[in-house]
Amino acid sequence: VNMQETTLTTLDNSSPFTTGFSEVFFSNYDFTVGPNRIQFATPFVWNGTDNIVLEFSFSNTSPTNLVELQGTASAGMAIYANNGYNVNLAGNTHISIPTTSMTGIQDEITISFWAYGDVDLLPDNTTIIHANNTAGDRNFNLHLPWSNSRIYFDCGNTGSGYDRIDKAATVAEIEGKWNHWAATKNAITGVMNLYLNGVLWHTGTGKTNPIEIAEMFIGKTNALSYNYKGRIDEVRIWDAELGATEIADWMNISVDGTHPNY
Repeated sequence: VNMQETTLTTLDNSSPFTTGFSEVFFSNYDFTVGPNRIQFATPFVWNGTDNIVLEFSFSNTSPTNLVELQGTASAGMAIYANNGYNVNLAGNTHISIPTTSMTGIQDEITISFWAYGDVDLLPDNTTIIHANNTAGDRNFNLHLPWSNSRIYFDCGNTGSGYDRIDKAATVAEIEGKWNHWAATKNAITGVMNLYLNGVLWHTGTGKTNPIEIAEMFIGKTNALSYNYKGRIDEVRIWDAELGATEIADWMNISVDGTHPNY
């Protein structure tokens, strides 16, 4: 159970509170039928004027005996998410992604995802997403990070080399917390971008090598090397260069037909 004060009167599911909370309770708890009283382990001192955001986060070990949270609230005063599953790649695991639906990706691409780097294993030489073209040339690659704590984003290939942008990352950007990353390229304008948590993090120009994806792996290269040390969630692949607004507006919510590039 986490709490914090706010001057907001409604909650936005596209921009949820993810930081600033004070943890008041963390323990296993068995609910019983009827009212349940949970004693805070840490007091929360209210300033007496602001509204309060109350966050419940739990895993139900008895899926046939559901836990339901109820309250008296009007629209916009409560949001929720469930089934928060992710893939742990740290155990030398990888995923092969079918690419038959990616034949239309030529000039523009966006790949976005959430990642949580393992604090005990990073930095190291890792690849979180890798793709080759039909000739076997590297066409998309993201070292998140390399052992020097730099993030390398490669995309597009003419057969004689790939386009690349890279930048040094801080510890908080690569390990110990969930971060949202989006990598985009427009081979017509020659712009490659990396976005971190919805904000432009790094950019490069003059990157006009064409894009072609014939095989793709999450967690390793096509040679099944450089295993990523951490978790990944919500991988999304687009045949368009998404901008900062689309990335930020949709990184916290599920994609549906209302997305401008659905």
